Formats: sequence, structure tokens, C-alpha cells
Amino acid sequence: MDLLDANTEVQSVFAKTYKNEHFITVLDVGVTPETRSVKGSNFCQIAVQKAPDSNKLIVIQ
Repeated sequence: MDLLDANTEVQSVFAKTYKNEHFITVLDVGVTPETRSVKGSNFCQIAVQKAPDSNKLIVIQ
């Protein structure tokens, strides 16, 4: 499986799952969560990234 396609597919699953959740934002592919955007709040940002030089995907929240 091409990890770039897998990255987009996994991101899409998260986006569909959390689309109606007020406090959760699923970021676009390639965008990294920022602490300053959620610090001191109830908000959570989720991102899916392909690990550099690896065949793994990383989910960051």
C-alpha cells in the first residue's frame, strides 16, 4: 500500500469520525498540530503524518 494514499485515507477516517465534534479538529494532510492553538482549552487537534524514511504513519494529537 502506498503510504501517501494510506495517509490520506487514515486522515479521512478521522475527519469523518470527528466531523461533528466541536472540540476536535482533524487537520489536513501535512499540517502539524500546534500547542499554542490548544493550550489551556478543551480543544484537540489531530494530524496524520508519514514518518520520514519509514513505512509508518504517525498520528499526532
